[in-house]
Amino acid sequence: MTGRRAMWLIVALALASAGGIIATLLTDGPWDAICLVLAALPLAIGSVRRLALRKVAARARSS
Repeated sequence: MTGRRAMWLIVALALASAGGIIATLLTDGPWDAICLVLAALPLAIGSVRRLALRKVAARARSS
């Protein structure tokens, strides 16, 4: 992945998170929970990616 492509993904996740936070403040009811999930999306993606990279690193060390 090129640096430019990675930057676009980071910006897209940041915008989705900011939009989710703003929508959480403006909405009520079930939409509030959906917007909270949208705001937490970058954390979830980062956690999954970090776990995958740790598994790859552990396999590389053991071989």
